[in-house]
Amino acid sequence: MEVAELKKKVRSKLGEVLESKGIRKKWVADNIGATQAQVNRWCNNDKDGVAESTPSVYYILRLEKLLDVKVSDMYEETTEE
Repeated sequence: MEVAELKKKVRSKLGEVLESKGIRKKWVADNIGATQAQVNRWCNNDKDGVAESTPSVYYILRLEKLLDVKVSDMYEETTEE
């Protein structure tokens, strides 16, 4: 049986989370020890809907605690064949 190779991608929902909570990216950056440029990249998706960048586990843990959300609230996996 042949298994098709799937390309896995991640879409950022972090910007949507921040907007829904009325939270500024600079405030997030200041409170987790990141730069505003990093947070901007974590929030943005490219034209194909793929996250420009994703935070390290260190920052993911800090984001979860600061924003009271789960990883799956901030990012979702997408696949294409």
